Amino acid sequence: MRNLRRQTIDSSRLFEYYLAADARNSRTDYCDDQAWTLRLGGRDEAALAFQTQSGGRAGLVSLVPMWRAGDRVVYQLQTYAERPVITHFAPNFMQVEAAPLADLALVARFWAMESRAAGGEFALTNKGADVVQLQLELFGHAVINSRNVRLNVLTLGDGTLALHLGQIGNLNPVVTLEGASGEIYGGRIGSPKVGRALELQPAESARLPFAVAGLENMRDSFSVAMNWMSRPWEGHFERIERDAAAVPRISTGKDDWDRVIDLSYAHLIKAFMRPTERLPHASFVANRAGNRGWSRRGDGGDHIRAWAGQDPTLAYLAVAAIANIDGELAKGIIRNYLATQDESGFVDRQPGLGGQRQSLLMMPILARLCWQVHQRTGDLDFLREVYPMLVAFFGRWLQSDMDADDDGVPEWRSERQMGYIAFPTFGLGQYWAQGAAIGQMESPDLLAYLIAEADALCQIADHLGEAESAQILSKQLAMMETSLEEFWDGRRYSYRDRDSHLTAEADELLRRGAGDQIHELDRELLPPARVVVRVLGGVSQRPRITLKLEGRDENGAECTLEAAAEEFDWQNRQGLYTTEKPLSQVQRITIAGLSRVYKVYATTIDSSRLDINALMPLICRSLPPERAAALVELALDEAHFLRPNGLTMVSASDPNFDPSNARGGGGIWMYWLSLIGEGMVRAGYREEATTLVKRVLAGLTRVLAREGKLSQFYHTDEAKGFGEDHHIGGIVPLKLLSDVLGVSISAPDRVWVGGEFAWGDAITVAQHGVTVERDADEIRVEFPSGHSERLPADAPWQLVVDPTPVPLGAEESKPPELPAAPLPSETDDDDRLIIDVDDMTEPEPDDDEAATTDQAPDDDDEDPSAA
Repeated sequence: MRNLRRQTIDSSRLFEYYLAADARNSRTDYCDDQAWTLRLGGRDEAALAFQTQSGGRAGLVSLVPMWRAGDRVVYQLQTYAERPVITHFAPNFMQVEAAPLADLALVARFWAMESRAAGGEFALTNKGADVVQLQLELFGHAVINSRNVRLNVLTLGDGTLALHLGQIGNLNPVVTLEGASGEIYGGRIGSPKVGRALELQPAESARLPFAVAGLENMRDSFSVAMNWMSRPWEGHFERIERDAAAVPRISTGKDDWDRVIDLSYAHLIKAFMRPTERLPHASFVANRAGNRGWSRRGDGGDHIRAWAGQDPTLAYLAVAAIANIDGELAKGIIRNYLATQDESGFVDRQPGLGGQRQSLLMMPILARLCWQVHQRTGDLDFLREVYPMLVAFFGRWLQSDMDADDDGVPEWRSERQMGYIAFPTFGLGQYWAQGAAIGQMESPDLLAYLIAEADALCQIADHLGEAESAQILSKQLAMMETSLEEFWDGRRYSYRDRDSHLTAEADELLRRGAGDQIHELDRELLPPARVVVRVLGGVSQRPRITLKLEGRDENGAECTLEAAAEEFDWQNRQGLYTTEKPLSQVQRITIAGLSRVYKVYATTIDSSRLDINALMPLICRSLPPERAAALVELALDEAHFLRPNGLTMVSASDPNFDPSNARGGGGIWMYWLSLIGEGMVRAGYREEATTLVKRVLAGLTRVLAREGKLSQFYHTDEAKGFGEDHHIGGIVPLKLLSDVLGVSISAPDRVWVGGEFAWGDAITVAQHGVTVERDADEIRVEFPSGHSERLPADAPWQLVVDPTPVPLGAEESKPPELPAAPLPSETDDDDRLIIDVDDMTEPEPDDDEAATTDQAPDDDDEDPSAA
């Protein structure tokens, strides 16, 4: 495995890693995906346990290998001559090295073959001078709702064995082990296991493969497992090795950081799943793990949010990072979005493989993603294909329903559309947040997105020779850039009222008012402001009420506003209503239909609160240098955004800042951090962005050491992850990492490299057979053809092309076909191994014993799977 970095991960290091079918070379099933993990146990535990939760059907399904040599039994860690060490991992693959006995070397490979089949092989080599006679047994164990599942040993007519893992939800998984026979047990099997005997001469090697398949019908499971067992596997392992060459292998000078980067790329790649009837191209889910992947309904429509479509904040992290690995996967994400486009230009924000739609307009980042893909793939036809749709999508954002005051500055329609629901300015349903209606505010982040989108469209138009279109877009871009300046308050960019265009602090008008009283306020509001009314208390059922607010509008004219219960936003036993227009005076507030147990609060909107959206204009290429300098300084201010683990979402000085994001806004979220960091690099602050990336790598390394896995987002200061485990939203921001390193290898003969070298330690990036080394002295590029280039250490960003590229060999030009896993009826006319599953029977256990994990093993028949 020369293209996979060699690791040294043993049981002393927490490491939870799931193998899942790789969409680049395996079949995936969006409605039934079964990921497996290898658990390295402690001293008195099973040293190796291959485990799953069958997509969420089971608490645990486990397979444990046991070795017997004479009177010696080896399965616990303390009984191994050399403890198991994980040496390599890929999205669907893991290799372990160990020695069950002195002079007996073991290389174990575990492999997720497809969504419903996995397996592995134990490769043994006798390195001693004596013959080794031993026995391998695979023990099964399954638990659902804290109760053991009955397992069955199955026998075929020829005496070979298989292991039925019991009824796991609607599945009947079956394990097969090559050469498994009942002869070694003398016809009596008292535990759920299959085994075989083996003799190794000195220097002799042997390969012992096993497979497990989980389908609804036991015979179908057996057939699929045996179909995989009947095939040569080496070609598939070679394919995994070739695919690994397309993944950047980055050496930063710190082994722990390198492991986190490798893990991030593996999470990214295995997030992809093949297209379905409801989505035309391969897409991604947020995580693949043992407790995720099963759709009870069978169509994917009941998957949790992490599996319910292409969230744009994750798409942004994924597209640029995957484009250099597999350009078609990157283009497929964009095409999936555009496949939802209607005649108005509307594109759905989160299309899913199960046909899910969010019915919100997509965040304006598609043109930028397309331009990033083109920069990495050079695919001009792709730009021609998508350009008209991108223009229509951009135009959709400028239509009147997205720009209520028709000033050329659209508004978000919901916090979910923005991508984060815990900004203290908004935070509907959060008891600690202000609860302002986001559609009544204008936000600098949305305008920054639109400016960056228009800029990307201009670049694409120029590239395609669309001069007339480019001219129109340039005018729109200039107008939005002028509008952005209106958000500058002298120190930073701020929110502002949609209609008055003013930014103001909050003015508390009413606190804990009794629900059944008329509240005489007689308060002047200077400047005029919207009022947020909050009704708190009662039970979960919303009250039937009518709000009456009397006062004067922003022009001083008397007005009375009324709102029914349906016009409030009700969540978590509170209702929120924001006035449609700013008011210059509030005379009184009355709420009919409330009892005294309810409390009423009223404040003007505070649009001055500081969060990460104030920094978002950094994504704009045309941002004036003095503005960029001020934003970078603010971002790196530890009193506001810079924390030990990265940039937080809300100013640390805000009263509702929470470093864990539990009772306030905060935490480290990689999408926003990546955008700000990329903006720093673009504005000439590469050293500052490099410092930020190093904080992220150090923080993720601490989390991985403490928890053994990455998460969805992180505590700002401590080594803690939150949200979904193994989530691609919480991996290293890979595009930002590439930007600060100044290396992007797009093909075996094309490398983008250069810019200030701010990393300090020497770094190496290997991908597609190309190796790039950077240090304080020079840049060295080695192509697979043998051609090399040397550049000054801080050479400008440039494309380096191999003038003598190695032609792609015929054997590499197309990948091997995926093996079919047909049922027996489909194999009658081919020459593959056919198993007559009708000859398979369940043996009657001796005496009153049953092959079930309810039975405790005796001294001669230990059950390590329960350890």
